[in-house]
Amino acid sequence: MKAINPTADAASAVRPARAVAAAVSVLTALAIIALSLSGLGLEIKLLIALLTALYGTFHLRKLLQPPVNYIEWRDGELLLHDRHSGRVAGFHPQNGSFVSPAYTGLKLKSASGHQRSLGLFRGQVNPEFWRQSMIQLRALGPSKKSSVS
Repeated sequence: MKAINPTADAASAVRPARAVAAAVSVLTALAIIALSLSGLGLEIKLLIALLTALYGTFHLRKLLQPPVNYIEWRDGELLLHDRHSGRVAGFHPQNGSFVSPAYTGLKLKSASGHQRSLGLFRGQVNPEFWRQSMIQLRALGPSKKSSVS
């Protein structure tokens, strides 16, 4: 695991969202059970069950292996360390970002214009990083966020 950069305003490793992944697993299983009890034809049940299982698996993978493994605020910029390539890219939060006490969904834009989104649950990062993130996002002003608690 990477050491926290002492020059960063705040930094954290990004951990898997295991509790959320467990909830997604249970909900996916319940959806498939409910589907099996429905009055649909067998072929339709199998097709929808397969699609549901694929959808759940895709999201489980993202929750258990986040694309970003380390994140840091530096001078108002959010630096993302990509898990697969090891590259570091800087981004600024944009309009349309959502912040709540438990989850943050950020729309981000780099200086070169590259856009991406990033969703983080509170338990995925250390408490100090979460607190600093709330401070940084509040500093953007009301037009840059949906809500901050």
